[in-house]
Amino acid sequence: MSVAGPQEALLQGYLHKQSRHLKLWKVRYFLLTRTELLYAKKSGKKLRGCLRVDDFRVIDDQNRVTHLGNFVIELKSSAQEVHLSAPTEQERARWVCALRAQQSRPGAARVDAASDSTPLLRNLSESMLRATATIPVLMAHNRRAGRPNRCSKERKDERKRQRLPRAKKAFSELWLEDVLPLGGKHDAGVVEALCFAGIPKELRGRAWAWVLGNRLQVNEDLFKICKARALAVRREMALKREALKTQREQAEQQLRAVSAASLARSNSSSSSSSGASSPVTVASSSNGSALDLHFPVLGDESSTGAFARGVPRSLNANRSSISVGGDGSSATAMSHAAADSEAQSAMLQEAVSIAEMLVAHGERSIRLVNVDMPRTFGHHPLFQPGADGTERTTEVLEAYICYRPDLGYVQGMSYLAAALCFHMDSFTAFKALVSLMSTSLLFDMFRLEAKRTFHYLDVYNQIIEYELPRLHAHFLETGIEAQMYAVDWALTLFTRSLPLDLALRIWDCYVYLGTPFFFQASVGILTLYEDTLLAMEAEDIMRLLHNIPKSTSARDLFAAIESVTLSSREITELLAGGSLWSPDSARQIEVQYPESYD
Repeated sequence: MSVAGPQEALLQGYLHKQSRHLKLWKVRYFLLTRTELLYAKKSGKKLRGCLRVDDFRVIDDQNRVTHLGNFVIELKSSAQEVHLSAPTEQERARWVCALRAQQSRPGAARVDAASDSTPLLRNLSESMLRATATIPVLMAHNRRAGRPNRCSKERKDERKRQRLPRAKKAFSELWLEDVLPLGGKHDAGVVEALCFAGIPKELRGRAWAWVLGNRLQVNEDLFKICKARALAVRREMALKREALKTQREQAEQQLRAVSAASLARSNSSSSSSSGASSPVTVASSSNGSALDLHFPVLGDESSTGAFARGVPRSLNANRSSISVGGDGSSATAMSHAAADSEAQSAMLQEAVSIAEMLVAHGERSIRLVNVDMPRTFGHHPLFQPGADGTERTTEVLEAYICYRPDLGYVQGMSYLAAALCFHMDSFTAFKALVSLMSTSLLFDMFRLEAKRTFHYLDVYNQIIEYELPRLHAHFLETGIEAQMYAVDWALTLFTRSLPLDLALRIWDCYVYLGTPFFFQASVGILTLYEDTLLAMEAEDIMRLLHNIPKSTSARDLFAAIESVTLSSREITELLAGGSLWSPDSARQIEVQYPESYD
């Protein structure tokens, strides 16, 4: 088997290779050429042939071999089976796509050894991106070619679509006359260009709702149901608080009764010893002030079955007295009262237990909405306590929490709902929030699952390294990691870190393009401030990234976004390498079906 020259390498990197007896995994360096898959113990040294490209088929699922924490690829030919293991799902997808791309290439098994590899390198940017969608391959290609990153033809076409041609009408007239009335018959290129030009403030709510659409068929009846549900959840929580309060009061009453009876018995004993036969009375002190009886605090606030806040320190505040008759009638009355109180308490506890079963855990996060609202655009008059914007945003958030109790409320949602309520009524904002949260970035991030979050951060880091290598190296040197600022950018869609008018310009494009535009906008922000960030230390970098200056020009920012070389499709393919979250991704259920339908 021939060994190809290094100039023909299409993909290379470390993988685990399983031994023949399928027990041991050994790290080997693999190199894929147009005709062969080679491997060596060390990087590029003493390469040995593994398999010819046209001699095996690639199996990336249903493997008999399981390797915990790794992702197995099976290469199966008529003579042998080779099992390789990649460290991540994305890395496995990269190798699988590259291997299959070479197998499907016309003339893959008939390559002239003397042929020049220059055409392969010239076309690598586009063909390998389609095959593997991996940034490292593009970076290696550009370094070998000795040139900066070059955008694809698709990205150039994107830029053309996003430039609005000169028109005789104002933006508002274009929206009102040429776009919104036409429904689904609009020109997509015109809409994209209008979004990048900036939607007029007075039309922003209507345009966002139109662009986001209503694929989930959310109607006003559903909104009312969710609002009623939110009210029921609040009542359930109030009922639970009342039950805890009743339980505490009962415990305090029992403690007071026991203490009073004990004190009465003590006084009765002392009186009988002195020859007195009258009933014992515990009254106020001689100077007219109340008699204070101090008791210790029992339990803590985490306990639901004992005393949550302690016992009052003062009894007999109004010169009252506790009398214990000789016939024990007072004790009998107290026992009846205690029995009635216990019965009421039992009924209340039963009601609480039934209500708890009807309320999802995520729905109780409604209580956090009022905690976050004062911190959401608190500088704006529309979002002061009791203001119209605050009321609408709270209503929308509570309805959405009951619509998606699996998500519940997560800090950052208030900024999304508030940005919509700036421009929409409550129902329209709720409908728009449902559509907005259905985009893959927001839904995955608000799931708060580490695997999904770090997948996005991994792609983010790859893109930054590809687009801004100097800044990426500086961030590594100063200890700045993507999760320290990019997560906040994602959860609030820039509304907490950027000036609001600038963040809303980004929203104009995000509602149309979705998740890929978040990455393009992030690169644009870093590109705009690259020189400034390169001169900063970690503390100043974090301060700038969380508080972008209000003097930032929208024109300059969108010029920086336009300079991004990766297209929306290329970013989508990068994200798809990690198999984005789906509701059924973790379910392994064998489906029973009939042998016959007769």
